[in-house]
Amino acid sequence: MKKYVLLCFLLSVSAVFAFDFTAEKDTLIVPLDSSNKLDVVFTSNTDDTVVISAVGERPWMLVTPSSFLIKAGGNETVSVYASPRSDVNTGLYGIRLTAESVPTKEKKYRDIFISVVKETGIYVDRTLVTGDLFPTGKVTLSPTLRNFGTSTVQNIVVNVSIESKSRKITGLTSVVEKVDPAQTVTIEDVFYLPRLSEPGEYAVKITVSYQGNVRTFTDKFAVAEKPVIKKEVVEYTPFATGYGKIISLRNDGNAIGDIDIAEDVSKFASVFFSGDRPSYAADDKFVWVVKNLKPGESVIISYKIDYLTAVVSLFVILVVSWFILVKLRTVRIGKRIMQRKMIEEGSEFTVGIDIKNASGSAVPDVTVRDFVPSVFAVRETEGVKPEKKKSPHGTELVWKLDDLFDKEERVLSYKIVPVFGVHGQIPLPPASVRFKFANKYIENKSNSAAVGITIKEKIPTLEEIFRRQKRKK
Repeated sequence: MKKYVLLCFLLSVSAVFAFDFTAEKDTLIVPLDSSNKLDVVFTSNTDDTVVISAVGERPWMLVTPSSFLIKAGGNETVSVYASPRSDVNTGLYGIRLTAESVPTKEKKYRDIFISVVKETGIYVDRTLVTGDLFPTGKVTLSPTLRNFGTSTVQNIVVNVSIESKSRKITGLTSVVEKVDPAQTVTIEDVFYLPRLSEPGEYAVKITVSYQGNVRTFTDKFAVAEKPVIKKEVVEYTPFATGYGKIISLRNDGNAIGDIDIAEDVSKFASVFFSGDRPSYAADDKFVWVVKNLKPGESVIISYKIDYLTAVVSLFVILVVSWFILVKLRTVRIGKRIMQRKMIEEGSEFTVGIDIKNASGSAVPDVTVRDFVPSVFAVRETEGVKPEKKKSPHGTELVWKLDDLFDKEERVLSYKIVPVFGVHGQIPLPPASVRFKFANKYIENKSNSAAVGITIKEKIPTLEEIFRRQKRKK
């Protein structure tokens, strides 16, 4: 049984890999009234008989031989000939070669392309125009160059001109360093259609210049008839208790258009509204309906809202609430430097962080954070050790404390050492404490402390100047 399975496996492998074939290239270039051929080479690891058929073959094409015997380890060549007459249309023709093994019925396929040209050289194979084909739209023009010759062409200058019925829209120039035989190179030129561009057909003229040769190719695309209404909003604050908006609308398109401008204005805010009245209001929005805006025409909508009374009342409420909840009933944090001395390289400074629970109740989940700039090195200290997170900008220190009882106070400290001396002071960023209060997390920041002292030069009085002069005499 095992021998039978092994034999079937070997036969299947032999069938799958019986023969293969490759072509020296996929595209055969041939000018009119001339001939050219492309060779397809077959190889096989077993003795085989192969039959060749071609789909898409034209009368001026020939595939030979149509069948052949191939020995194991040998190779055979099938040639594709093309001899187009002068009445054959230029262009790209495709045929599919099908090779079938007579013993195993295995089939393999290969697509061969025959490019018929008037003469050798650089041609524009195709031109794609994509993008927003309406006024102010971004358009990508992509001409594809193909070398139908047998040698590499260098320094190809491609000039593109785009014109409407009444004016020239733009001119573009590109330089292609080289195109090898049968190679295609696609150029992408991006431009924007001008505002108010007329609808209709636009002409594309592509001029290709190389080695003293100049060829011109034409194409076209259509610009749609469409309104393009540009909206610009300028928001300003002419007064301390409100704001205003100026909305400018301009039709940059080539057709009459309508537009609805919706602004968020609540029922409360509408009480303080002044300016151009909206067409209607719905769902806390004011809507201005602009109709029949002609190409090139502009409209301005202006309004303002003054919350003087509401803002003052809200401000008072917020200040009182903040003072009660944050200043009076909260966890307070302070930051201080315990030494007053000049900043010298290697000198030590102790930073103290004071925490006090003045919230009126126990506070859980207390986290204290501080940041030390990279100009200082952090030294270990006694007491609660912080977690350290280093970064290129400095070191972050994090203390995770247990619950703080009401009126409980704690002092955290650490030491820092400057990496260089400085005349003057270096401010440190404030520390922060984060805690849970009334089922939400609150974060308070400390004051900002400064390391070092500033020595001010004393200016002598007139009496001191006179005394010094007398001493000199």
